[in-house]
Amino acid sequence: MNTKITSKKEAQNYVGKTVEITNNSNSHGFTIGSKAYINYFNSYNAGCGSASYGASKPNNNNSACGAQWTLKSTDFRLDAVTEEDMLKNIGDYEDKILAIEGKIEITLMKIAFLRETGGEKYSETEFKAFNVLKALEKEGLTDIAKAKLIASIVEG
Repeated sequence: MNTKITSKKEAQNYVGKTVEITNNSNSHGFTIGSKAYINYFNSYNAGCGSASYGASKPNNNNSACGAQWTLKSTDFRLDAVTEEDMLKNIGDYEDKILAIEGKIEITLMKIAFLRETGGEKYSETEFKAFNVLKALEKEGLTDIAKAKLIASIVEG
């Protein structure tokens, strides 16, 4: 199966990896079934889910030495995935989950704001002002703590 790239960050993770050539869509000079070493990342195309790299034969890690060709991600698959690669992927997935959970939490807060205020349409300015007022009402916070809370609301 050829490599489908889902983000620029993922595309950049292939640099320094050895891959197996499975296709030749751009006359790159590698034989199908041979190995290639990804030297550097060129570009990422989100629409196609592919990326472009500078690659050479595995024993030519220095791009100034030996033949180097442009290689598309649709023309290779990883030669071998290491435990380190898999753990890094898990870390990336966890980061994505945290980001999505944060978006869900903020959206739920905005819905609660609309319900509490009886609003029909969301306004970012009103939401921030409302949260500033809520912060000022909190008991037991010092003025500095309130100021930091207000600053985070205004910035966020």
